Amino acid sequence: MGKLSLILATNNIHKKIEFSHVFNECVICPNDLGILKFECIESGNTFEQNALIKAQTLYRILQTNVNIPQNYVVIADDSGLCVEALDGEPGIFSARYANIQNNILYNENSSDEDNRKSLIDKLKLNNLWGSKAFFQCSIAYIIVADQDEPLQKQGVVNGICNGIVAIKESGNNGFGYDCMFYTDFNANMQELDTIDFTMKDTKHTTKSLELLRHSFATISLEQKNLISHRGKAIKALRDILL
Repeated sequence: MGKLSLILATNNIHKKIEFSHVFNECVICPNDLGILKFECIESGNTFEQNALIKAQTLYRILQTNVNIPQNYVVIADDSGLCVEALDGEPGIFSARYANIQNNILYNENSSDEDNRKSLIDKLKLNNLWGSKAFFQCSIAYIIVADQDEPLQKQGVVNGICNGIVAIKESGNNGFGYDCMFYTDFNANMQELDTIDFTMKDTKHTTKSLELLRHSFATISLEQKNLISHRGKAIKALRDILL
C-alpha cells in the first residue's frame, strides 16, 4: 500500500495539532489543499454517522482536486461531551450547543465560551454543580491507495474517556469543554459513584468543586493524548493504518 498521506476533514487547528502529535507527522487539512471553506451538513444521529458524512463529503471534493497526493487516507473526527444528568446532552450537538439552547443558527457552531456557558446554565437550572460525563470521539477513515482503483477500505473507530463535568472551569490548555471536564476520580470509579452532585448549599458546592483539580485544560497535550477520547481513537486508527 505504501505510505499514506493523512488528510483531515476539518480546518480546526486544535484537532490538526492533536492528530499530528499522535501520528508524529503533520496531517493535511483542506485549507492546505486550497479548500478554504470545508463544510458539510451533519445530519446523522450518532457520532459515527456524522464522522462518516464528513469523511465521504471531503472524499468527493478531493476527486476534483489536482493537488491531492497519490496515496492518502481521509480521516474525519466527530466528537462531543455527553453528560449523564442531562440525558446525554450536549452529545452530537456539542459544537453548536449554545445556538440550539438559544433557538438560533441550528446548523452553525457556537463559540467555545458560549457552549460552556450554556452547559453551566443547564447544570445550574437542574440544581447541579456537576455530573458524571464522558467524551466520545468517532473517527471515520477512507483509504485510497491508488487513484485508478475504487475505494479500498473504510470504517469507523471510537474512543471514550469518562470523568466529571462541572460548573468550575480550570486551566488554559485545550479547547471546547476541556476546562470543565475533570478526571480526578477515574482511578477510583467506586468513589465516583458516591459523589453527590446536587447544590445543597454553598459550603457543600464549594467543597465539592475544590476536589476537582485536573481538567483536560490543566494537563499537557502529551498527558491528554494518553487518556483522552481523541487520543484513544487516533491510536486505534493508527494501528489500522500502520
